[in-house]
Amino acid sequence: MAAESIAGLGPEELRAFLLEEVGAQIAKEMRLAPADLSPH
Repeated sequence: MAAESIAGLGPEELRAFLLEEVGAQIAKEMRLAPADLSPH
């Protein structure tokens, strides 16, 4: 997603997007499934 497309997001949408993106990157680095990092 380009920076321009996240600029219009509200706080909750931005938080959800960042959690998904950062979680996916961490999971990739740790060689885990993104769902394994879910806080729920």
